[in-house]
Amino acid sequence: MSRAAGPPLSSAGFARLQGIGAAAVLAVAVGLLWAAVRWSGDFVILSHDANARWITLPQPALGTVVRVDRAQPPRWSFATGFRLARAPESARLHLRGVREVALSVNGAPVSLAWDPERWKRGVELEVGPLLRVGGNRIEARVANPEGPPLLQLRIDGLETRVATGPGWSATRVDGEGGERVAAVVASDLRRHPHAEVVPSPLEALGARAPWLAAVFVAFAVVGGLRPRWPDLLGGKLPGGKILAGENAVRTAGVAVALFWGAVFATKSLDFPPHLGFDSEGHYEYLALLAREWRLPDARDGWSTFHPPLYHGLTALLRRGFATAPGSLGDRVVLHALPLLAGVVAALCAGGVARRVLPGRPAAAAVAVLAVGLLPMHVLMGSFVSNEPVNAGLVAVALWLACRALTDERASPALLAALAVALGGALLAKTTSLPLAPLVVALVGAKLWLVEGRGLPRSLLVAAGMLAGTGLLAGWFYARNWLLFGNPAVTNYDVPAGSTYWLAPGFHTPDWYLRFGEALVRPWFASFASFWDGLYATFWADGAVSGRVGLKYPNPHWDYAAMAALYPLALPATGLLLGGLGVCAWRSARGEDLGRRLALTLLLLMVFGSLLSTGLITLRYPHHVYPKAFYALPAAVPLAVAFAAASDALHRRLSAPGGALLVGYAGTLGVAIVMAFLG
Repeated sequence: MSRAAGPPLSSAGFARLQGIGAAAVLAVAVGLLWAAVRWSGDFVILSHDANARWITLPQPALGTVVRVDRAQPPRWSFATGFRLARAPESARLHLRGVREVALSVNGAPVSLAWDPERWKRGVELEVGPLLRVGGNRIEARVANPEGPPLLQLRIDGLETRVATGPGWSATRVDGEGGERVAAVVASDLRRHPHAEVVPSPLEALGARAPWLAAVFVAFAVVGGLRPRWPDLLGGKLPGGKILAGENAVRTAGVAVALFWGAVFATKSLDFPPHLGFDSEGHYEYLALLAREWRLPDARDGWSTFHPPLYHGLTALLRRGFATAPGSLGDRVVLHALPLLAGVVAALCAGGVARRVLPGRPAAAAVAVLAVGLLPMHVLMGSFVSNEPVNAGLVAVALWLACRALTDERASPALLAALAVALGGALLAKTTSLPLAPLVVALVGAKLWLVEGRGLPRSLLVAAGMLAGTGLLAGWFYARNWLLFGNPAVTNYDVPAGSTYWLAPGFHTPDWYLRFGEALVRPWFASFASFWDGLYATFWADGAVSGRVGLKYPNPHWDYAAMAALYPLALPATGLLLGGLGVCAWRSARGEDLGRRLALTLLLLMVFGSLLSTGLITLRYPHHVYPKAFYALPAAVPLAVAFAAASDALHRRLSAPGGALLVGYAGTLGVAIVMAFLG
């Protein structure tokens, strides 16, 4: 079939479009963050200043759920007294509080015209006429149905400093009134009390140093043979052909399948129903399907807001095999789809790497191993959950999308398969919603700018892909829209008489700007900072399988061995970040515009996953929320980035340097296997 008339877009022209697109994406992201932090009342981000600190109630550093009557939240009175030697000519009061606030000065109520939804704007008013010579008392009553009461107040123009900070008291004043505590400066930088139960990462690494050193030497020796690899891997070494060329990718896939099968057989099949993230909710979803055989909605249970693909297919398998709850066969069925999805995601990573790193089969094999051994992926794939199934379907969609973007001409069958994969991802988890328009937009751009099909025809094909995706998955989101007025409704959005929150109920900029706790006490490191939480849950089970503390951990994982992964993974983290830079560089250079579009798609997936994870912690400021596996759909792009960096570095290193790199990579891989199978 001949290509449609019209010259293809030049490399320079494409680079200009990429620059415009990157600037637009960054502008939108910065705008979203700015609006959330600066204006939106739904995002509780507190900034202390020298004039007044935010104050709140003392809270234990625990992940305990606090349930609140939405109509009658607890009301607390923050108060302080001060003395004046003379009456002020003017006294300007500045006040902000989360969320409902009532103010009195010396017992006299003060009209605030307060809007709880616009608490960030605060109020400023004159209170001089209400003050008197001698003793004065100021009191602010605060109620917050979505978190702890929070107050920031100061009075300018007085001879003495009056501002929130140490020294204020807090008293419960509603129906359960009487409790009085000292108010504290609001801080979200904490350490979980159970964080020190397991040996520290350095202690764990030191205890395993001898055998890790032996593993390192063994792999380094293999790496030192690099100049002879063509002969050795070509067949002169027994079994060498299984590691040569494209066989390396297949061998890596088999290794991943065996590893996941071992975890499945020796670990996850024995997990009790309460183990895992939101596991009770997923079991409740499956029990409802078995009991009533109807599609639930978000009002029926904690996890019933999820799209039904994983739960529905699992329910069909349970019914088809007539498995008894709790039996071995039932446990196999419950874990079958996450296991299959995990292996599929690893294989898709190899397929994507072959497309964007052509002629580098070793790099593709590294990508397969990177996804298959990624601790957060293995962890989530071990539980009854829709997370790994969604990640597997997203991986399939990315592989098909990269094929469509890098093929000389995308076939109708390929585009139809891509639409089906996108529909499947949308029926697995609502977080896949942004993926469909992103993929379709880039594929449509390729049809127009690279294949030269013309703008009308390219738009028609893109619209057809979206329509196909919508036919498969749109009914679920339309149903949510009709029932709740929100197509992507969650368990937070369902109307109810009560709400809930977890500590701290707010965040500060410092929590987003720190890192280091994960290298000292990684368990529940999200209590210390955003980045510690991500690192701790990326490289091991830093959130201890969804349990509230290490007093009740997952007994099947070797947490001491996992602790050793955190310092061991620092160089790999550097490689990963460097790989993202390598992919960004390659996406901006070269004559193969399709490959550049594919790399752009992968980078946007990583950026979008990080942005959405950050926005979740802004909207729901709970210490339990910065979990790396929320970005599990970006596992394939991250693995490709890691493979790109490893390949680029290995090619530039001398023989001794290459041996050290192979030794380190092998040691990290073995340490991960032992952490899960030990």
